Amino acid sequence: MTKIASITPLFLACGLLVSAGPASAAPAGASVETTGAVLTLLAEPPAADGTLRGALVVELEPGWKTYWIDPGESGLAPQFDFSRSQGIETPDIRFPPPVRFREGDMVSNGYTNSPAFAFTALANDRTARIELSATIGLCREICVPLSVELAADPAAPLSMTDAMAIDRAFLALPRGGKTKLEGRLEGERLVVDLAGDTAPRDLFVAGHAGWRFGPSQAAASPGGTRYELPVHQRGPAPLERLDAVLIGEPSRDLRIDIR
Repeated sequence: MTKIASITPLFLACGLLVSAGPASAAPAGASVETTGAVLTLLAEPPAADGTLRGALVVELEPGWKTYWIDPGESGLAPQFDFSRSQGIETPDIRFPPPVRFREGDMVSNGYTNSPAFAFTALANDRTARIELSATIGLCREICVPLSVELAADPAAPLSMTDAMAIDRAFLALPRGGKTKLEGRLEGERLVVDLAGDTAPRDLFVAGHAGWRFGPSQAAASPGGTRYELPVHQRGPAPLERLDAVLIGEPSRDLRIDIR
């Protein structure tokens, strides 16, 4: 395990993240320990067809938080770069369902329990090596940006504990493929009708190209549920498509086409 002696702080003031300098970087390794969390990169051996599964496990200390792909009104969206990997195609990384939490007067989207970001990849040969450059935000009373370099060898023996951690990462994901829905903009609101679902839940929307949305409000509609989300920020280009997660048992991935 590699332990970082110090990281550059971000200060949380009125829910805003203000950088005090560049994020700290850690040397490559399978696991990195820092203030607030331990990050571990895991990978299974490739199957006969070359596919492999893996996970970035973020073990948060009590009281610490990290963020979803759309962090909400404050926070830092995670960034994952596998471009230095060898012998594999670019992995497809997926996010577990987030929760909402308050930071001052603002609402953020992320994780208060330890999340695991699951990924799949296709290995081209037996010498595959996974290298991940990751930047995430960690927050308690203050917030810190953390940049790490992690590496995993899919051919290396995998312990039962690590194999189970990968299984848990995939079990925690929203179920099924992306369900396609239609949405529309009505003034400063995004409106999405979900037919056949009469149990109002929480809808998280990941904005694209600068678009950002606030917490959803759900209400019964004829034959289903209507979700309305305030537009907090408009992007420079027209909105065409959104990715979203409908929280539930199980949670569901959605693709919303804007008409």
